[in-house]
Formats: sequence, structure tokens, C-alpha cells
Amino acid sequence: EAVQRNKPRIAIVYSVENWDVVERLVNELRYEFRDTYHISALNVKTSQSQSIHEVPHHIRRHYSRCQVVYAIGVVYKSSPHFEPRLMDSLSRRLGALDNLPRLFVPVIDCILVRESKEQIEEDMQKCRFAEEWAKRGVDAFNMLMPC
Repeated sequence: EAVQRNKPRIAIVYSVENWDVVERLVNELRYEFRDTYHISALNVKTSQSQSIHEVPHHIRRHYSRCQVVYAIGVVYKSSPHFEPRLMDSLSRRLGALDNLPRLFVPVIDCILVRESKEQIEEDMQKCRFAEEWAKRGVDAFNMLMPC
């Protein structure tokens, strides 16, 4: 069992697109923080955007108040609105966060791009996304933040 001495302040920014899947991912991540790392819900703030392409704008709001930020969303390549160019741009924006001071706040990119809902359902059966994502954020916090 992992016990966290200095508990990070965490923001989870998510898109309400494909909410039936995103809701599970967000809740599983919150439960993972609570059950494994004993990080209370008070230290985990959530913010929603209507579109996956608005996620970086919502990250800006939390960037100075939190120590780890998660960007969660689901995109299906089979969607008539899917544009690979925009997804690539989103990934770059999540990594760069233009016009922000260079702070050492990790942004964990949890945007899942899959062919279809069926494929993501299969992946969620096989993979433990919340466990992997939580560990990645806590490890980043431990490496970057002073004791």
C-alpha cells in the first residue's frame, strides 16, 4: 500500500464528450487516489469542459493552484467529427501550455484516442488506467516537489 507523506493538490480536467466512458475514468482515478494514496477529495479538484479541444484552456485555471494536473478525455476515430490534426494540436498544447510561466507542474495527458467505443471498452477491461495514471502523477510530484 502506497502512503503519501506530502500529498499533492491535484486537478482533473475532463471533457464531457463521450461522458459515459469519461465519467468512469474520472471516478476510478479519484478512487485510486483515495484508496491507494490516501489523498482526500478535498485535494482533488475537477473541472469540466464541453469539448475536448477546450481542455487546455481549463488547465490554465488550475495550473498555479495545483501541483499535478490531469487531462482526461475520450475521442473515437470513427466519429464523424474526428480530426487527427486537432488531436495532434491538442497533444502539443497539453505539453506546451503556451503563454504560461515555466512552472514545474506536470500535466498528465490522459486523452484516449481509439477506433470506437467497443475498443475502449475492451481496453478498460484489460488495462488499469487509473492505477497507472495515479502512479505517474504521484511519481512526478515526488520527483519535482521539495520534501
